[in-house]
Amino acid sequence: DLLAQEIGWRLPVLGLIDWLRGLPVETQPASLDWDQQGRLQTLKQDGWHIDYPRYRSVGARQLPDKLRLMRDELQVKLVIDTWLAP
Repeated sequence: DLLAQEIGWRLPVLGLIDWLRGLPVETQPASLDWDQQGRLQTLKQDGWHIDYPRYRSVGARQLPDKLRLMRDELQVKLVIDTWLAP
């Protein structure tokens, strides 16, 4: 709500949790592209286009450590420094 109030756009908080893990939101339609290692490379969902240019090993999993979210004229880049393996 604060982002919407201050700059006029909303970051999809509910979808963001899955998107950060390199997954689509299961309950919403999506367009998916996978890389040769079976990792999500691009995702189009809920009006957003998400690119996953880089992953890292976290325990036995591969998790994104860089994402780019785009919608209309908005572009958000996220870099994850540290993942805590469960």
